[in-house]
Amino acid sequence: MGGILADDMGLGKAQPLDARILTPLGWRTMGELQVGDHVIGRDGRPTQITGVYPQGERDIYRVTLTDGASVEVDEDHLWAVNTPVRKKRGLPEQVFTTAQIRDSLTDAAGNLRHYLPVVEAVQFAPRDLPVDPYTLGALLGDGHLSHSLGITTEDEIVSALKLPEPVAAHHAVRLTPQVSTYRLATPGQWTPNPLKDALRTLELHGTNSHSKFIPPAYLLASPAQRLALLQGLLDTDGHAGTVVEYTSVSRVLALGVVELVQSLGGTARLKQKVTAHTHQGERRTGQAWRVTLKLPAHLDPFRLPAKLAAYTRPTKYPPSRGVRHVEYVGRKPAQCIAVAAADHLYVTDHYIVTHNTVQTLAHLLLEKESGRADRPSLVVAPTSVIGNWQAEAAKFAPDLRVLTLHGKDRRAHFARIPDHDLILTTYPLLPRDIDDLGAFGYHLVILDEAQNIKNARTAAAKAAGALGARHRLALTGTPLENHLGELWSQFNFLAPGLLHDEKTFRELYRTPIEKRGEAGRRQALAARVRPFILRREKRDVARELPPKTEIPVRVTLDGDQRDLYETVRVTTETRVREELRARGLSRSTIAILDALLKLRQAVTDPRLVKLDAARSVEGNAKFEWLSTHLPQMVEEGRRVLIFSGFATLLGHLEDWLREQRIPYSMITGSTQDRQSQIDAFQNGRTHVFLITLKAGGVGLNLTAADTVIHYDPWWNPAAEEQATDRAYRIGQDKPVFVYKLIAAGSVEERILDLQARKASLARGILDGGLSDATQLTSADLDRLFAPLEDEPEGEMVLAP
Repeated sequence: MGGILADDMGLGKAQPLDARILTPLGWRTMGELQVGDHVIGRDGRPTQITGVYPQGERDIYRVTLTDGASVEVDEDHLWAVNTPVRKKRGLPEQVFTTAQIRDSLTDAAGNLRHYLPVVEAVQFAPRDLPVDPYTLGALLGDGHLSHSLGITTEDEIVSALKLPEPVAAHHAVRLTPQVSTYRLATPGQWTPNPLKDALRTLELHGTNSHSKFIPPAYLLASPAQRLALLQGLLDTDGHAGTVVEYTSVSRVLALGVVELVQSLGGTARLKQKVTAHTHQGERRTGQAWRVTLKLPAHLDPFRLPAKLAAYTRPTKYPPSRGVRHVEYVGRKPAQCIAVAAADHLYVTDHYIVTHNTVQTLAHLLLEKESGRADRPSLVVAPTSVIGNWQAEAAKFAPDLRVLTLHGKDRRAHFARIPDHDLILTTYPLLPRDIDDLGAFGYHLVILDEAQNIKNARTAAAKAAGALGARHRLALTGTPLENHLGELWSQFNFLAPGLLHDEKTFRELYRTPIEKRGEAGRRQALAARVRPFILRREKRDVARELPPKTEIPVRVTLDGDQRDLYETVRVTTETRVREELRARGLSRSTIAILDALLKLRQAVTDPRLVKLDAARSVEGNAKFEWLSTHLPQMVEEGRRVLIFSGFATLLGHLEDWLREQRIPYSMITGSTQDRQSQIDAFQNGRTHVFLITLKAGGVGLNLTAADTVIHYDPWWNPAAEEQATDRAYRIGQDKPVFVYKLIAAGSVEERILDLQARKASLARGILDGGLSDATQLTSADLDRLFAPLEDEPEGEMVLAP
């Protein structure tokens, strides 16, 4: 069984836009987050957001935990969970979706199955607080704040208070041998009371036992400051024993205690209780709020020696959170985020640790945990992204045993294949190693960037088809780039015979569709492949994605550059015509492409043309446009990607950027450390990114960019679109402007006509559309090699 996952890049799992996410500066909603922002990870430390993926409206579920905390997510949201048995045995966490957890909440005995990791103490920065945290905790517990300041509590607590001078605790009434009432006052009647002023600043002066609360600044203070505040609260109103409890008649204060405990890596459960007391002989009832809490064993919840002695540390059963309920809420706008943390975890509502998105690895984990994958799975990927697979598997799926077969010593490891869950190799190595790789059967063979086997006659395509596997999966954003033969090649890997043999496919579909534009044949083909293709586009699931504006910039060739173009055109056309007469159209492809390459070089930059006459050419229309507009874009704060099919051209642009002192990143086929170039751009250290289409058109996430410049058009519309999508992908929160530099009246404009037909062909097959498409014909060649046309007035488009 096989299929193509042809999603647009960046689709993922989701939480509602109103879900709270913890950041180093406090809580923000999911909808407010942007790429580059920081959130809090499982270790309590900041981690950067690397992707923001709006998902449109989704079915949302409320996941409720054993401590009463809850969070809203969609059913595909990923969770790192463990069972009590696995945790006791020291086994790593597993990754399940919300739907999987919902469908397996308890075991046969009715015990909860799924437990989430508990966040470590959140490392907020220390704050300059107006009142000492322990002192404030004691005042919130036993203090009188409504008018004159005072406290009724144990003498030992009063001696530990840190009061601002000249405030002192004046003994007023002794109630028991250990408890007294104290006035917190200054020596003179007219002497200002700085403690009262500080409490006014915190809006606590004038509150009573029912309206007390923890000021927000204290909830976001450092771990030591938050622990001191909690100790003050628990020394006054806490109960010590095997269970630690805190009781208050203020619900808001009790909720603040819950948040304090959760932020320190503990768990807390809030319950309401009815209280009873006698006032002047009258029996009265009221309401109070009880917090049952558990802190990590290394933290002391009390300072009072008597309470600390009565406290039992949870060394055997540390804080834990089980999933108790998963309930449907309704449909809400949602999005997901990707974070840089090694475990991909971040903190959401009620300090709940949850996961960000990884799709294929989650499927592999599910297959292993379900017992279906009793043999390895094999991933074949481009060399440039094999490191991503290795790193993501190590971080996201540590339970998978991964073997990377890459490098000179790989042959020594083939015998170890059966001992692993996931095998990683590359397209160049696959045909070389097919005898060794083919000796094993696989549960799943996955082709990443499956357009690499679009030519069925290549060694990689043949080797992929020779692999034995129960299931096959092709991952690609562009299952069809140039012609229908590419689709046949991928399906010949996925399900041999589904689209017949290549000759029959050509007769049934390719020729009628590409040559004659037969709508019926196209519909029949689309219906045949549709059950095997999962394809979702950004417009379907990311309606919040800002607009993309494509701006054709038509520059005019003048003077000696125009003469150079005509010289190249006449020379190359003569050679092509001779080749056509001698060999025919079908056997003259190389000569045609070489001629078109030289024409493209002449209009892109005369320095690319290897002719003596080109050395003296001063005109350079595209560079003149770029040198005028790019500095202005950078000055405006725009982040620019420049794509070209010519690495040599980018070298010239690199020299110019250095002269202009414009910080830049660059990736070509010879770039060794790609990630440092990407990081520099994403983090704002560089403003311009020079990229060759082949080296950087896929596999990059560059949502920091808001401007894309295609310096020269490419034959393949899908390649250009993928390059643009390095910036215009889910996670982009700014409008994206795409400039396409086109030499007016030249071969470039004629290439665009062919591009439009190829894009129509791909969309028609993948989505069942009916637009016309054909292949290169003799008439096309006449048009491509026609003389340079004059530029009509008023048609040049410049940057807005």
